[in-house]
This record gives sequence, structure tokens and C-alpha cells, in this order.
Amino acid sequence: MPGSFFELENRVGAPVVAGETRIIPISRALVLKFPGLKGGIIWNRPVSIVAQTADGQEQVLPVRDVTRQVQLALYGGALLGTLLMWLASRQLDKRRKR
Repeated sequence: MPGSFFELENRVGAPVVAGETRIIPISRALVLKFPGLKGGIIWNRPVSIVAQTADGQEQVLPVRDVTRQVQLALYGGALLGTLLMWLASRQLDKRRKR
């Protein structure tokens, strides 16, 4: 879509042959374009792979992004810790004012 600031699309990579199995990687790309500027930001992350065997069977295997899951858990823990520290400091301030 012209004039759009971002695009989200799935991209299929070049197939790789391992023995009698053909492996096709699939990634999701987030493309950010800045109006009035050349270029932008492209962020790719793996989503799944398609494994095709010689007898024609096809299997889609999801790729789990463990690093992203750990990062989200750390960010959530940091946010929760910050909130708890803020609440504790408010309670201390109330006690000091009495």
C-alpha cells in the first residue's frame, strides 16, 4: 500500500536440500519506512520451516524464538519490580508524614 509507514509480510527463503529432505525457511518481516527520508528499518524473525520429503509429504515446523520469550519475561519482571518499588516508596512516605 503506497504511503504506508509499515508493512508486515511473510517471506519465503531459498530452499536447502539435506539428504532427501527439502527445507524451506519462512520469516516474518516488519518494514518501517520514514516519510520524507530514504531508507528505513527492516526486522526479520524466523517463523517456521517447511520440510518436504522425497515422497511428497510436507510438514510445517514452527520456530520458537526463545531469546524473545526470555527478553519479554525480563522486561515484565523489570516492570513489575519497578512498580513494587514505587508502591513501597509511597508507603514509606506516608509513614514518615505521620
